[in-house]
Amino acid sequence: MEKNMGEQNEQNNLVERPPVVVILGHVDHGKTTLLDTIRKTKITEEEAGGITQTIGAYEIVHQGKKITFIDTPGHQAFKKMRAFGAKVADVAVLIVAADEGPKEQTLEAFNYIKEAGIPVLVAINKIDRPQSDVLKTKNQLSKVGIYLEGFGGEIPSIEISAKQEINIDQLLDLILLLGGFQQLKADPKGPAKGLVIESFLDYKRGNTATLIIKNGTLHRGQFIGTFSSLGKVKILEDFLGKKVESLTFSSPARVVGFETLPLVGEEFFTSFDFEEVKNFKKEKETKRPITTLLENPTKESLIFRLILKAKSLGALEALKEIVKSVQKEFYPKIVFEIVKENLGVVSEGDLKLAKTSKAIILAFDTKKDFEKELLELYQPKIIESKIIYEIQKNLERELNEILKEEKEKFLGEFEILKVFSSLKKRKLIGGKVISGEIKINQEVRIFSDDKELGGGKILNLRKLKKDIKIAKEGEEIGILLESEIEVKEGFFLRVLK
Repeated sequence: MEKNMGEQNEQNNLVERPPVVVILGHVDHGKTTLLDTIRKTKITEEEAGGITQTIGAYEIVHQGKKITFIDTPGHQAFKKMRAFGAKVADVAVLIVAADEGPKEQTLEAFNYIKEAGIPVLVAINKIDRPQSDVLKTKNQLSKVGIYLEGFGGEIPSIEISAKQEINIDQLLDLILLLGGFQQLKADPKGPAKGLVIESFLDYKRGNTATLIIKNGTLHRGQFIGTFSSLGKVKILEDFLGKKVESLTFSSPARVVGFETLPLVGEEFFTSFDFEEVKNFKKEKETKRPITTLLENPTKESLIFRLILKAKSLGALEALKEIVKSVQKEFYPKIVFEIVKENLGVVSEGDLKLAKTSKAIILAFDTKKDFEKELLELYQPKIIESKIIYEIQKNLERELNEILKEEKEKFLGEFEILKVFSSLKKRKLIGGKVISGEIKINQEVRIFSDDKELGGGKILNLRKLKKDIKIAKEGEEIGILLESEIEVKEGFFLRVLK
């Protein structure tokens, strides 16, 4: 009976909640310009100058009503964050350039929105350009399954120019209309609940997280928890970076006080009772996945070890996406193994691990915190940048150099596919020349995977039952090998320069 009364009280406390909006679309179609225009026109210049750009969300007021916008990154590497942005939002704006029409990321973003099950409106941007063709763009959207009103579907659309500030107020009207259709409600008296949209290590203040409050009110001094972290709200700031005592639903909030960094996408819960928060964490607890080998190595693969460092969890996710992208390009010649991934500065411990594991450190938008003398001591290889494209480019260059060096080590390489006979010093084997060429009377080294087992000498070569003096890449031959090593199928013979 008490439970029913409590539920009734919660229902009585419900009031209208402002919509949370995400703008998605193809790179260069004007998402950032639109967000900047809305921010500039709807927030006073005095306030706008104080906005902390990395908070990832901000509020505006239109027609006396609040709207919260989530600023999701547009680079391909941030796919996971863009997908999450759609899930935390109540309304999605899909932006399409009128001079280009739908592109790959347009469809990708639309699929995220469909999976999230939230209403969407299409903003056809750049109508101020001479080459823009709105009718053509709408027809192109229909062809890829995005059906607008008047073109076989029910998705509302609006024609805008973010750069020239054309129809921006009408766009915001439409957002409020779609939000109103959902009858968004929340309880201002309840404990704050919502989602983590970013977390990072602030070198001066400690573990910091950006939250979107979906229900209740968040107070400074409350305990806060996710399934991976607990803490206390020591510092509470609004989206302008101003310290406040409380924030309510749909507001972006920056919180300092987590014991460890919460994960992006986690639910959070707050209470003045620590046990309540602790129990919430226990209910939500799950094992965090650990990245090991990104692909299965083959016998020919070179294992390439990496240490990933980043300032924030979002940046770390982006770095991992870049690594996977590069891995795909170089597989199976090179296979990555992540020996460590975490947030914060590149430390002496990272240098030690890099030396012992022979790993390269990839550092995205983070600092180094060690004495310069340690660089000479450990001689680490560090690829670092604040621009993720540069990390990708430099990693690819490093791998190409390594492959080039590996190829130049040997005149030829032979894989043993069959052992016909194996006496104490002479072995009759069959197989294939993998690279370069093999000649009679050459000295060879015998390898199992990347481990060198010993040496030998090629006494004879045969192909199609005939003796030959040389075999080239791709040829299948028989070899009479002089060696005391017990060879097996899958071993390699390598002719050193």
